[in-house]
Amino acid sequence: MLIPNATIVTACFDLKNYYPEYSQDFARTTHEMVNENGDFLLNKLCYMTIFCDEYTYPEILKIRNEKYNLGKFTKYYIMKFEDIWSYQWKDKVIENREKYWPSRDIRAEWPSHLITCNKADFILTAINENTFKNSKFVWCDFNIKKIFNDMRVKNYYDQKYCMLQRNTLFLNILNNIPDKFHVHIINVIDKKYLSKDLKKEYYNQYRYKIAGTLFSMTNHNDHIQILSDLKQNFIDMTELGYGHGEEPLFYDVYYKHFDKFERSYGDYSELIYNFCYPVENLSYILNNVVKNYLNLRYYEECFETCEKCLYGFYNKKVEMNWNIFLNFLFYKYVSAFYCNKEVAIKTAHEILYYVDNIHDFKIEFDKSREFYLQQLSFVL
Repeated sequence: MLIPNATIVTACFDLKNYYPEYSQDFARTTHEMVNENGDFLLNKLCYMTIFCDEYTYPEILKIRNEKYNLGKFTKYYIMKFEDIWSYQWKDKVIENREKYWPSRDIRAEWPSHLITCNKADFILTAINENTFKNSKFVWCDFNIKKIFNDMRVKNYYDQKYCMLQRNTLFLNILNNIPDKFHVHIINVIDKKYLSKDLKKEYYNQYRYKIAGTLFSMTNHNDHIQILSDLKQNFIDMTELGYGHGEEPLFYDVYYKHFDKFERSYGDYSELIYNFCYPVENLSYILNNVVKNYLNLRYYEECFETCEKCLYGFYNKKVEMNWNIFLNFLFYKYVSAFYCNKEVAIKTAHEILYYVDNIHDFKIEFDKSREFYLQQLSFVL
């Protein structure tokens, strides 16, 4: 079997003793991280770079090297938590969180904040050394298995995907990493928060646009710059007095390098399933991404999202739902009206073609027939 030309980068540190006494029960133990959840990641036949400490390393070694005999595909960086790059801002982060931490959550104390904000540095270290001479890299949270336990969708996905299928899908990601920096869009945030004057308002709640659990990149200079900018944004936001987790840091960097990103869509639970194109939970994408893009008048982003979601319908990758299909087509039409009139005209004709030729589509269309006809009349 050929090993994918990609390196997974991950980290696992025992932070329990760093948590304040009142919140230590919320810190994951080494046993929980490695023995209960780590197996899913550690059993993968792929190149892997793991950052860990003296407590987690022996347990990881037992699984990765001894149980699965994958040590030759693995590079370990054994270090103290105090030696990670972001730790030098420990005192400032603690001070910030005492003064302004409206999204206060004792499950995510300052050690958790620092380790998540260190992801870009972990990846850059792996890229710079490039032990396995690969050109593509994937950040993957060590405890990614926990997304399968999301009780909102667990029963549905457990019935549809066995662990073997999930393993196959995960490995398939490594063979399909795009040339662009790949991120997973889970929400939409108003671009007004790009202004530094509004950062206090931005950080008055936990705002998430991009999932920090899984993302990929190449070792091209453009992607190295994105990672470097993520590190700089951590410094800037920390010095301004804000910060909670790494996901809000993506926001400014994402729009600074917008054209360098490839996007997938969905909730956290769809990170693996929707990596190549959307196949699961399309209603979530419709309601939380597409409609919000349109409401904020981000027409090009709305159009791109609709295009990617329609791909699954056109190529029979997803089970047909005529209501959702109509919605994506209609929102594609509306967004195209503002950014590509020629496509808007084509999409309007496509909608009417389906009305005339597909009974189930017509049923959905007729539920709001007058509204749709009025909207389509702007180009017909």
